[in-house]
Amino acid sequence: MLRRFWMVLASVVALTSILTMSRVARAEATPVAVLPIDSEDAEDQAEALTTALRSRVKDSPALRLSETSQSLGVLTTALKCSRVPDTTCQTKIADQLKLERYVWGTMQKSPGSQVTVELHLFQRGKATPPIRETYSDNLRDQNDETLRKVAQRLLDRLLGRTSGTVVVRVSPAVAGEVVVDGGRRVPLSGGSARVEVGYGAHAVEVVAKGYGAQKREVAVPPGGDVSVDVTLTPTPAEGPKVNVDTKSFPVRTVAGFGAIGVGVAAGVVSGVFTAQWLDLRSQQAEHIALAPKGLDVCSNEARSQTQNGGGAADSACKNSEDAKKKSIVAWTAGGIAAGAIGIGVFLVLTDKGDSSEKPPSKASRVRAIPDVGPQGGSLTVVGTF
Repeated sequence: MLRRFWMVLASVVALTSILTMSRVARAEATPVAVLPIDSEDAEDQAEALTTALRSRVKDSPALRLSETSQSLGVLTTALKCSRVPDTTCQTKIADQLKLERYVWGTMQKSPGSQVTVELHLFQRGKATPPIRETYSDNLRDQNDETLRKVAQRLLDRLLGRTSGTVVVRVSPAVAGEVVVDGGRRVPLSGGSARVEVGYGAHAVEVVAKGYGAQKREVAVPPGGDVSVDVTLTPTPAEGPKVNVDTKSFPVRTVAGFGAIGVGVAAGVVSGVFTAQWLDLRSQQAEHIALAPKGLDVCSNEARSQTQNGGGAADSACKNSEDAKKKSIVAWTAGGIAAGAIGIGVFLVLTDKGDSSEKPPSKASRVRAIPDVGPQGGSLTVVGTF
């Protein structure tokens, strides 16, 4: 029983010591507040970076985040300061927040789909130079690992922590960019670039037009330099273009055969009505023979002098009128047949096909000569090639 008591007492003492040490460690951590970064045209990016900076402060054992919800814009307006406060106004902000140190900054969009942030660290009685960095404007998620690396690098630089340098040498020495951690871009000069980064792991990618991108992972020690040699490989050229048959739809040929079809149909109609016309002409001749010579078979005088009470004259007159109608239809259909067939043959024979083909010489001529008469029609096609 006594042994159990001493074990419980030892556990309580150990737990108390741990809690006390934790409180001491937190008390020794440097308190710092991160004010919302002010921006007029990149609000989403500014808000994401503010949250990422606060997260990195919380994760740092040497720092303790002082919570505050007041923004830089509200404070400068209330204290009648300019949008970018001077040293006097920064002191007033510290008094208003009852803080000894805080981080504040501004952000604006930059060319090339990027944003530029300028951060300041106010420490009462101590001047700290501002830092600037430009990175891709697509980093809008506070939990994005690339943005978290940007925030850590900015915090390290702002607090004066030791940084390192990555020296990138590219072969061949072409123009391009070095992309650090997927955001920060540094142009190559003479095939090389020096990039100052915070200590720790970083992703370095070389991008150049006409060459495949090359990516490397580097670990930068505090205050040290890391050299990266990259050999670029040209991207393969596009293969030869495959010739595709681009012949257009043979409109002239189709239209030509269509016209020939119409002409043939009209020719059939003309032939039928021509045969009927010839038959009526034969019957008319028989009836006219019964009528008095020299008289119009359709006149009353011819009817009165014609045998069978004028019946022969009536039949001859009717046949004559029908024959005229049949002949009109036959001639019209024959003309249409000749014209349609002529046009169709002309279109078929003069179809150029693919526009890339060599056009026919000026000496090449095609002529269609229709011939229509009472006994039928004909079409003569004359061509010179």
